Amino acid sequence: MLKADGGDVDVPEGYVENGRIVLNVSPTSVRNLSIGEAEISFDGRFRGRAHRIVAPTGRAIAIYAKETGQGMSFEPEEPVRGTDAPKPPSGPKLTRVK
Repeated sequence: MLKADGGDVDVPEGYVENGRIVLNVSPTSVRNLSIGEAEISFDGRFRGRAHRIVAPTGRAIAIYAKETGQGMSFEPEEPVRGTDAPKPPSGPKLTRVK
């Protein structure tokens, strides 16, 4: 799940609810998945239409397994004013999601 209400996130708007978007990043659902220190990006399909998803890693707010509902959530990082770069990480704040 990504916080998708900023201009630094490139996702299909029609799938954003309450400023968030849930993404299926299973190996059968995405191509060219890249999770780096600064950015998450991949090619995915939404109702049969291809979209390139790009977001700063600081916009990730949860990762969980659909099958079990288990995972973790994170405090989203806000971009530094005047730049598109997220604040430097201060360490993860993990919460178990059931």
